[in-house]
Formats: sequence, C-alpha cells, structure tokens
Amino acid sequence: MAPLFLRLCDMAADRGGIKGTKVLMDLGAETAQALTSASPEAIALLDQYTEAFEKWQKSWARSSSSELSSVDRSLLERVAKQHAKIIELAEQMLTSVEHSLKDLKGWSKGIRAYVDHMPKRVSTMKARKG
Repeated sequence: MAPLFLRLCDMAADRGGIKGTKVLMDLGAETAQALTSASPEAIALLDQYTEAFEKWQKSWARSSSSELSSVDRSLLERVAKQHAKIIELAEQMLTSVEHSLKDLKGWSKGIRAYVDHMPKRVSTMKARKG
C-alpha cells in the first residue's frame, strides 16, 4: 500500500500521464474494494486516494493543452467513472455511519435509563427446578 502511494507522489513529473493514471487507477480500485467490503483500512485508503487524486488532477491541469488526444480522453473518462464510483461508495459509508451512530445513541439512552434507576433488591436465589 505505501509503495503505491509513493509512486503516486512521483507522477507529477510525468504529467500524470499513462503511468501516473495507471497508478491512480490501481489505488482507486483498491479503495473501491475496501469501501465495498467495509474494510477497517477503507478510511485510510480513501484518504490516500483523495490526496493522490488531487496531485494527479493538478498535474493534468498544469500541463494540459486545449486539445486532448483520444488516449488522454479515454484515460480521463475512465478516471472520472472510477472517481464517481468511489464518491458514491464513500457517501454510502457516511450514511451507514450516521445510522449506526443513531442506533448507538438509542442504546445509550436505554442503558442510562437503567443505570439511573437501579433495582431495589437483587435476588440471589437460584431458579426452582420442576
């Protein structure tokens, strides 16, 4: 994971071209897989992908000409599709986290209500058989 991110940092030198785009696409695929499977490392990968995408986008913006070749256009379309998918997965993850927090808040209210009103007595007798 770390070597992939380090290679992304070097892509500004080659205009973010085919090599840089391939590395970005690989990191994007890994991030999408982690988000889909709700992996514990999904947030870290999403953070790395966001930083790498920013650097890649800036490198394209700095050196892009008004005319794009068909290869560059197809690369940009693939990156845009993958980026849209990652954004959609991240939004789904955010919604899931919000629902989980609401559920935990409800559970915590129940626990606090019980803790505030402890039972008057505690039975130590075992249950009767038969």
